[in-house]
Amino acid sequence: MKSTTLTTHTIMANSYSPTRNVKQVSYADYEYKRLNMIQDKLMEHHAMNFSQLVKNLIRKEYSLITL
Repeated sequence: MKSTTLTTHTIMANSYSPTRNVKQVSYADYEYKRLNMIQDKLMEHHAMNFSQLVKNLIRKEYSLITL
């Protein structure tokens, strides 16, 4: 009978694992649908996900007030 040896390789991730900081956005019931619709249109238009969109808009607004 033939013996089969199974070798398992573990790929280790980088030793550097950044911590993610998370913030939540709360919506009142009356504004949720409209803001969600606006978010979806902006994300599609700019080809960004929600996180990218928020960070980009914050940077743009900041640049406007620091001119």
